[in-house]
Amino acid sequence: ASSSPLMSLLMSAASFQVPQGRARLRLGCILVHTFSRSHLKQRHSRGLVFLSSSASSSASSSSASSSSHNWSSLSTATSQIKFTSQMTISRTLSDVAKIALPATNTGISVAAIAMAFVAFIVNRWRATAWRHPTLVVSGGSRIRQIVERCPRLHKPFRPPLLAFHTLAQLALHAFFHENKRADTGKHARFNREIRKLDDGGEVGFDWLDDSSFNNKDVTPPPPPLPDTAPLLVCLHTITGGSHDFAGAAMLARTRGFRVVVFLRRGHIDRPLATPRFNLLGCVHDLHAQLVHVRSQYPQASHVACLSSSAGTGLSVRYCGEKGDACLIDALVCTCPGYDTTEGGAFARMQPMLGSYLLRGVRKLFLEPNVSILKDVKGFQACHEDVDNMADFQRNAYQLEGFDSLESYHDATNPMGVASDISVPTLVINAEDDPVCAKSNVMDHVHLFSSEDNNANRALALTRWGAHCCYFEGDWLLPRGYRWCDEVAVEFLLESCRTTNLPPREGVAREQQHPVSSSVL
Repeated sequence: ASSSPLMSLLMSAASFQVPQGRARLRLGCILVHTFSRSHLKQRHSRGLVFLSSSASSSASSSSASSSSHNWSSLSTATSQIKFTSQMTISRTLSDVAKIALPATNTGISVAAIAMAFVAFIVNRWRATAWRHPTLVVSGGSRIRQIVERCPRLHKPFRPPLLAFHTLAQLALHAFFHENKRADTGKHARFNREIRKLDDGGEVGFDWLDDSSFNNKDVTPPPPPLPDTAPLLVCLHTITGGSHDFAGAAMLARTRGFRVVVFLRRGHIDRPLATPRFNLLGCVHDLHAQLVHVRSQYPQASHVACLSSSAGTGLSVRYCGEKGDACLIDALVCTCPGYDTTEGGAFARMQPMLGSYLLRGVRKLFLEPNVSILKDVKGFQACHEDVDNMADFQRNAYQLEGFDSLESYHDATNPMGVASDISVPTLVINAEDDPVCAKSNVMDHVHLFSSEDNNANRALALTRWGAHCCYFEGDWLLPRGYRWCDEVAVEFLLESCRTTNLPPREGVAREQQHPVSSSVL
């Protein structure tokens, strides 16, 4: 028991008590330790911990005796602890009371019961919140090989005690998002590059700056990248930007990726150059951005893509449309909404969060661009009349450059081409996601359960995680990188390490350097 910091503290406190009280407090420590560790023995059940009647009577007689208590007798009594799924909390605490409540030293006895109760709560939290993701993997041999080589996919997502609930996860996400900080509390710095497209529109590229690691708490700093380092392209959320990937970018950089966040029209912190924006991105714009970064780093061994929320619609649409000609080698989608047509993702999100998102969309796209958008049909309705995201999308198709709502959906709905994706693809969803509902996942789970030997798709569905949150922590508060970021980087690394990638267009096979373990 003393291996735990909490146990060490309690055992130290026991030294200030009389022998009889010390023995009872030590027994309380054993109970706490047993309760808090029981989740390891109940990984696939919801059993509670209780003491058998024989253990209770044995321990009671030991506690009632005088200073002749000895540690071995107490250990023997508590070693008879059993596990069952039928006991209630009242029965559990009653059994604890038989040991911890002799007639004297009431304060110590109450403390022992309190510790046992806290341990019970911790045990239930871990048994309830710490769940392995449900994995659904298609029949392709390559995707199965990659998934098998990703240890984080086979370990539970472990939300902290004070932040496993959906609302708590969303609150943490809002805090880090507003402060533009990585999950580790470190500020990620990006260097922005802006490029004009053929029609005069502007898009951006936020390159992660290695000065992000000039902090004494970030050790060790990553080594300089070779010209052959793989590229990681990040596609942000509907109102997001590079700060969406602050933690993921820093983690990926330490693993050998050169990281760039693609910024869509309207996301570069200045007014639109043309009367057009897009909620879900544009395949033509994305292809132009990919061509640009590949021209800057022609020797890059691979191009991986990490997309989040609305960015997943663009990445799936692009990879599906391009098929084998896709300039992306591996893809991870975090919290996608799947179908974006009528009655799809926008119609299923929680109304309160939908209203919050609508305000953000108006603030980002409409308010700074009134002068250039006011004469476009649909602007008035989107700016003042609609009260939810589904209606906004229904009225914004001309603001996005389309002649009809049907042509808009035909060109942007990712589910129209999702089955045509040929690159290894991992999708991460949470059952408690209030924005991208679980029903969206269930409607399209067949994409991942296909036995087609050419299908390279996998789904990781977690019980908790909310929308693009996935904060982890062994105790009260989150620490380290998000679970989804660790899984994504691990999956993309393993995808790059596979050897059966096709030759990269414009680069001779002898010039393609395999991804080395020293870089990744």
